[in-house]
Amino acid sequence: MTPASPLRPPRRRPVLLALLLAAVFLVPGAARAQREYLAPVGEPPVVPIGGKPYLAVDAQPLVIPIVGPGKVTAWVRCGFAAADAPPRTAVLRTAGVPGLAPEHPFEFEPSGSAGWDESDRAGVPSGGRKLTFEVPEGTHRLALTAAETLYVVFYYDGPPQPAVVSDAALLMAVPDEDENSDDSGPLVSWRGSAGVEFIYNSNILSSSPEDIDDWYDGLYPWKSIIDSIDDLIIAPSLDLEARANPLAWGQTRLRFVVKHWKYTHNPVKTNTDFDFYLRQFFGRNNSLEFYGHFAPEQYIRQLSDRSPLSDPESELEWLEFRFQRNVWNVAWRQKLRRNVWAKVHYEENYRYYNQPFIENDISAWEVRGNIRWRPHGYWTLNFDYSYEDATARAIDEVGENPLTSDDSDGSYERDLYRVGVDITHPVFAPLIDRISLSFLFMDYYYTVDRPLPEDPYHVGRRDMFYKGTIDVRRALSDAVDLKLAVRRTDRVTSSPWEGDLTTDKDFTQWLYWISLDYAF
Repeated sequence: MTPASPLRPPRRRPVLLALLLAAVFLVPGAARAQREYLAPVGEPPVVPIGGKPYLAVDAQPLVIPIVGPGKVTAWVRCGFAAADAPPRTAVLRTAGVPGLAPEHPFEFEPSGSAGWDESDRAGVPSGGRKLTFEVPEGTHRLALTAAETLYVVFYYDGPPQPAVVSDAALLMAVPDEDENSDDSGPLVSWRGSAGVEFIYNSNILSSSPEDIDDWYDGLYPWKSIIDSIDDLIIAPSLDLEARANPLAWGQTRLRFVVKHWKYTHNPVKTNTDFDFYLRQFFGRNNSLEFYGHFAPEQYIRQLSDRSPLSDPESELEWLEFRFQRNVWNVAWRQKLRRNVWAKVHYEENYRYYNQPFIENDISAWEVRGNIRWRPHGYWTLNFDYSYEDATARAIDEVGENPLTSDDSDGSYERDLYRVGVDITHPVFAPLIDRISLSFLFMDYYYTVDRPLPEDPYHVGRRDMFYKGTIDVRRALSDAVDLKLAVRRTDRVTSSPWEGDLTTDKDFTQWLYWISLDYAF
């Protein structure tokens, strides 16, 4: 899901509005045991996080009178729609204190442990980012603004300040929704989002240029039942997540996602995906996740077939080629260093084809690793490699085996390489929150060990896929995210067969999409 601040407009509590504060140490710890907080001008909302009174900072200046000399230590957070949202950059702007820089960009990522103290607030807060600065002698008016809502708590080491209250008094002014409720909060908290994508696909069947020309010329009509080569796809989705802490190791999350792909001009291609996740945290930064995916039978294209035991010279039939996909995997995520994260997963996937084409059934396993490295606060690099080994059924008659079958054998091995970069530089802040660039290469080697005439479609064949993607994201509000993206995919096939597989397999495809997500 896209990075965004999922927060609703905070409710105003009259008691808090007189106390809203930036957390400040006013005198050395030896002189007093309680912290004291500054009272900002006006009535900004307080958002308690981990029992601390964070001030909400947005486009309207938040002004805090402050008397120097002293030192301010601040912690800054933002909000995310989901715990697995990618990092992003936001900028806190300051004015009114001599010598203080006007802009402070921070790279945020979802917190692995902290949550909103208000149970009805959607999404999760980010981890805290530290800001310190000196306040010169005299009276100043610190002004804070941000293009998107940020949450800031201040600690101050300096002389006594005007209009202060104690830490205890402030926290007493931030009651639960139900004053008689258990301080530990609900046993289970819920998160969710609803989204919709509008996708233009230039080549819905991944057809070769020759096949596209034939379709437009009206040749071989039995090879196609589609109404157009391209299509507009509308894909609504629902994402629900429950969180609890039944184990001492860390938080447990159960998540369900359903997504429906509606092809507006070619309904035969319409399909639905179901995804299930169970994630167990071990501390703040490490987690183990189990994932399951189910997609009911969906249409691929028309494919020729001849019934088993029929005359080899009989006429071919052109039938609907469909398949059903089931996937499960287990993934371990770990933070290796302050700015390096790793993920490794093992996956098995099963693809079952409709009755006339059961020889194409695939059982595959895959191992994949990912390294995410943030060498600079403004950009993050991603590197992926995976290896997949797939075994095809290669039989469609009782008593056959792959060595004696007259069916083709689509078994293969595949290497995948991916590199990506996420950029969240403040120069983009007026227009976008993040831009991502990625390139993926997949190399398929078909492993059937037969003489070429027995399986010319697969023996010695190699398929190479190239995918380049540009992805731009922006938070339109505290709860609504926008994503714009474009992707080009190419497949290049080589084979020792005298026939030209490129006329069937080579293709170019463009995808353009707009997505909107609403967090609740």
